[in-house]
Amino acid sequence: MREYSLKATGEWFRKASAETHKLDAYRHIVTSSWIGIDQEVEAYDNLQFDAVDFHSYIGFHSEAPFDIYKDMTLSGRLLGKYNLPIIPGEYGYIKEDGFGPPLGMQDDVKGLHIHDQLWASLMCGMAVSAMPWHWEKYLDKYNCYAKLQGICRFVKGEDFAGYRSFGEDNVSVECGRKKVKYVAMDAPTQEEKQAGKRMRVYYGDKTSSEAYALGLVSAERALVWVKDAGSDFIADNPSPYVEDVVLTVKGMRDGTVKVEYWDTEKGDIINTTSGEVSNGKVLIKVPRFTNDVAVKIYH
Repeated sequence: MREYSLKATGEWFRKASAETHKLDAYRHIVTSSWIGIDQEVEAYDNLQFDAVDFHSYIGFHSEAPFDIYKDMTLSGRLLGKYNLPIIPGEYGYIKEDGFGPPLGMQDDVKGLHIHDQLWASLMCGMAVSAMPWHWEKYLDKYNCYAKLQGICRFVKGEDFAGYRSFGEDNVSVECGRKKVKYVAMDAPTQEEKQAGKRMRVYYGDKTSSEAYALGLVSAERALVWVKDAGSDFIADNPSPYVEDVVLTVKGMRDGTVKVEYWDTEKGDIINTTSGEVSNGKVLIKVPRFTNDVAVKIYH
């Protein structure tokens, strides 16, 4: 979206943040509401902000259309350079006309979209979980509020300031591969523009890793989310269960660690085991799971 000048927007941000700090004797946190997609985060350069905010409607992300995993990791990398808390504001898939959830999401009775955006955002090191914006047509319709329970219990008591790597930096999985659907995006034709479409969307098939992982890692602890890559309404090829997944975590100090496996919906521990960190790396064979599983590793 280039209908406005990034230079002018950035200059307004600088003036407004400086003036707000000057007038606010109580030093409230200052940031802005910003769609900030692709490389447009440059508008945040040289600001007096206390946090950086972005909105993402995913379909507008040219490098990662309709892909929460890629969208979150890309946004985290682009905004991470400011070394400030990252706040994902309005977040969610969007229809081709730019308004409301797409039809596939309206059939997402399991609430996978809200579930995945909550976990992906925190596991990419963001200050808060991504904030939904599909209220009456999705969250209320399918009563998705309970989706917050699992991740709230999983991160309760965690000191996020202690983690030094985020997202896919120091976590990876070895697993099988399978076919999943994907979405590609292009500019609309003139006729489509006149009909109100803001993008042209294509669906296709590709071969993908059966699972992926995102996580937070420090010398003492790691929080990891392992997800079936086919378990969302776009990929549309969930496995009855995913098995033979080996999780690798780097960056922890050597020694024996306790490993907990968590149910991501209920926020309960479902299994425990142990592992050994050697040369800063631990390999863990993840028990088979359906949809996803959270892993907590600590000395």
